[in-house]
Amino acid sequence: MNPDLLKTKFSAFSPELILALISAGRPLSFANEQEILGPGSEVSLIPLVLKGSIRVLRDDPSGKEILLYYIQPGESCVLSILAGTKAQRSQIRAIAQADTEVWVFPSHCLKLWAQNHASWNQFVLELYTIRFEELVQVVNELAFSRVDERLLDLLQTRAKLAGGTLIQATHQQLADELGTAREVVSRLLKKLEQEKRVELGRGKIIWLG
Repeated sequence: MNPDLLKTKFSAFSPELILALISAGRPLSFANEQEILGPGSEVSLIPLVLKGSIRVLRDDPSGKEILLYYIQPGESCVLSILAGTKAQRSQIRAIAQADTEVWVFPSHCLKLWAQNHASWNQFVLELYTIRFEELVQVVNELAFSRVDERLLDLLQTRAKLAGGTLIQATHQQLADELGTAREVVSRLLKKLEQEKRVELGRGKIIWLG
């Protein structure tokens, strides 16, 4: 991977921090739907997303998954940064949303860079702010929004991340992200198809708006 992509996607980083990242890190690629990190895993590497996207989920006690947020190019996983700083194991599951390229660096660099690079601290602070607002929205949706409204929001987000109208996802995957049953999602998708808002296919959905 060309290091210039790192400079482009993380243009707010100082030249010194970019050099530190290039020296300490390396590129990794993940296929669509490949698991990157699982609950209980050691957080030894911190990802910076260059291309594609990553969805971050949390397993509830009953085994259902709740979608927390997406990581897009120019961002990182704030919960991985937190766990890596404290040498804690992961409490989340991270899955590539599409074919995804990341730049990873060892988590032991976190404290050193927090001491020496103001641009890193600013990046993390902004990331915390964005993710906090998104998590508040997740709580509000779980508490107050109907499943059909949440499904519409999810489909719109998925289509936007895909950069078009094709959403590659099964009914079960959408149900997992919403924390509900597959049958519920299938019924709602069928209703949306009848309303000409989506077209359904095997493992894919076309978003019509």
